[in-house]
Amino acid sequence: MASSVLDLRPVSERPPQLLYSFEEAGAILSVSGRQMQILVRQGLIPSVRIGRLVRLSRSDLEAYVGTLRAERR
Repeated sequence: MASSVLDLRPVSERPPQLLYSFEEAGAILSVSGRQMQILVRQGLIPSVRIGRLVRLSRSDLEAYVGTLRAERR
C-alpha cells in the first residue's frame, strides 16, 4: 500500500495527478463537489471507480470544458 507522506514540493515540481475526487475536480472547475456529482450522474463527465471510490480524470475534465466552449459557438 502506498505511504501517505505529505509531498512538500511546490505544485509546479510535482508529477501531474491522474485522478481527482469530486471536491478536487470541483476546485479545478470552480464549482462544488456536489455539482461535480450531478455532472457525473447526468453523464456529462465520465468517472472511474476504484473499489468504493469514484474519481475523475483530468483529461475528462478538460474534454468537458471543451464541450462548453463548442456549445457557445
